[in-house]
Order: sequence, then structure tokens, then C-alpha cells
Amino acid sequence: MPLPRWRRYLDEVPDGIDSYKQCAVKASVTRAFYEGFGKPSLDDAVPAAVRELALHPPPVSVSVPEIVAHTLYLAMGDALGLSDEQFVARSREVNKSLIAGPMYRVLFTFISPGRLLRNAASRWEAFHRGTSLSVERIEDGRCRILMHTPAHATTELLSTMHATAFDVALVAAGAKNLQITTKQATPMVAHFDAVWTK
Repeated sequence: MPLPRWRRYLDEVPDGIDSYKQCAVKASVTRAFYEGFGKPSLDDAVPAAVRELALHPPPVSVSVPEIVAHTLYLAMGDALGLSDEQFVARSREVNKSLIAGPMYRVLFTFISPGRLLRNAASRWEAFHRGTSLSVERIEDGRCRILMHTPAHATTELLSTMHATAFDVALVAAGAKNLQITTKQATPMVAHFDAVWTK
């Protein structure tokens, strides 16, 4: 029987659940994901820090370690028996609710896709610390987004999960017929190639 996704993830980072403490994400995101996934019961083997984040979440404005958050997301998918495709689909629904909420709606609506992308780095920083986002090129209805992280802090599946946030944000900004292709190009860089119509 294969190891659960959360355990395989922690095996790849240098210090397990204590890796890359400089990387953090707003608790509003982890809270939205835990609630959006239906508050599943986690495997008893999941690290205590992950269980604590799920069961006793801090205030939404507080930042929490991103490795702990990533482990929580994967552990929820494992607990629910979700395939990778189902995990991504559920993540997209959570991001729709999160971005439509009063805390973040103003960041993503009433602007064009191009303007949204030109401000992508600062919008990423509103949610994250210790990782970064850049846009390699913005053409008419096309761009490449790069996500930079410490080695193995994200995976192809987690990067695809993050891509659902870009998907939802670009659609909120007016992108039509949007398609995003994700590739974990190196252990430290993920590429997101987006194509849309006006």
C-alpha cells in the first residue's frame, strides 16, 4: 500500500514538519481549506502541529508555517480518499469561496487580467511569506507565472492546487475560456502557463 501523500511530502523536505519556517501562509487560507473540505478527521499519525492547526486555528490574520499548511491539505485529501483530480477540484471550490469573500474580493475584482498579473507578486505577498511569485511575460491573452519556493516545499499536486487560486482570480478579473497548465519545472520553481480570451 502506498504511503499517504502527506507522509511522502514530509519525506522530501529536509526537516520534516519543521522545514522552512521562514515560509508562511495566512491562517485565513488554511481555515478556509479545512472548512471547505468538510473538517475531515485526520490520520492519528499526522504530526501534532497539523492537528493543532486544524482543530485550533489561529485568527485569520495570523501567519502559519506553510509546510504545516501543505501537510494539512494533503492529509485532508488522504482522509477523504480523494484522487489527485478530486483534490484539485475541491481546492478550486474553496478558492472560489475564499476570493469571493469580503476579505479578499477587492484584491481581484474590478481590474483586468493584465493588471492583475502585473500586480501578482504583491497579491501573492498578501497571503504568503518566504515564497514568491513572478510573471515572466504578459502577452495578449497569454502569460507564464513562476512560483519560487525552497526545494520541495511544493509538489506538482500542491502547485496545481495553487493554480486553482490563479484560475479563480483571473476569471474574477474577466478572463474568459481560461486554461492553466502547471509544471513543477524544478524542486524550487513551478511554471503556470495561462491562456484566455477577453
